[in-house]
Amino acid sequence: MSTNITKKLAGKVALVTGGSRGIGAAIAKRLATDGAAVALTYSASPAKADEVVRSITAAGGKALAKGSATVKQLSLNADRNYGNAARPRHHNRHG
Repeated sequence: MSTNITKKLAGKVALVTGGSRGIGAAIAKRLATDGAAVALTYSASPAKADEVVRSITAAGGKALAKGSATVKQLSLNADRNYGNAARPRHHNRHG
């Protein structure tokens, strides 16, 4: 990952499901490069998730990983780590 962190997503938190490999890992790294704090989930590869987190933090970004987390759990965890920026800004239309 490039160490050239931009700030266009500074103050934002990105929740990436399946962020430990492939396209998900690439998206997580790109969002971090653009300044977002990244919270990612993984289902079967904690080592790969840790690798993505290390890559992001080594470049000066913020990241955390949780295995088999729901989006709600991940959002709450990100909120504890990164503050108000992680609060969901959507409406639950399904109750």
